[in-house]
Amino acid sequence: PPPPLQPVLTMAPRSPPPPSFHVISPPAPPALPPPCNEQTGTTLTGGAGTQFGQAVALNPPGTSIVVSCDACDGLMKTYTWVDYPNPANSQWIELRELQGGTSEGFGHALAMTDTDTASFLAVGSPWYESSGVTNAGRAQVFAYQGQTKGWVPRGGDLKFNIPVTGDRFGKAVALSADGLTVAIGSDQREDGGDAAQSNRGAIR
Repeated sequence: PPPPLQPVLTMAPRSPPPPSFHVISPPAPPALPPPCNEQTGTTLTGGAGTQFGQAVALNPPGTSIVVSCDACDGLMKTYTWVDYPNPANSQWIELRELQGGTSEGFGHALAMTDTDTASFLAVGSPWYESSGVTNAGRAQVFAYQGQTKGWVPRGGDLKFNIPVTGDRFGKAVALSADGLTVAIGSDQREDGGDAAQSNRGAIR
């Protein structure tokens, strides 16, 4: 007789192992610096009636200040912070003056930055007369080249190709960290010269 059949053993399918998760915790945010509650150095003041402090620009390390005034006939002043062994003697020292055109609002808007090679300053003059157009405005960029040369223009004037009376180009300025890009505001620019769009404003 044939041998008896052997039972066939079946294996239950094995469940796949549970996935393994590795939780990565986000890095802790950097600690915030302590609040600034103390004045650095003495108060800087201008002459009577000069409206000193119309605009102020501070470099990123906080060691240089440029100050303009509305009634200084285009004169701006640069100050640098000087540390002395005795901290009580450390103070802001006037470093250099920058003279612009009179009656054009030179320095009404300021922006400053530092790089490894130089300091750069953007200056807005919203009441500058351009090609006979009053209050057309302009902006300029300067590079600081030491105490001897001071602030030196970097490139030509920045303004609209076709200015319109009352544009006030240069009413506001902003400068990139590397000093290569400047944004300039014109708060009363018309749209294509259309009087119906007056005071619409523009950024260039």
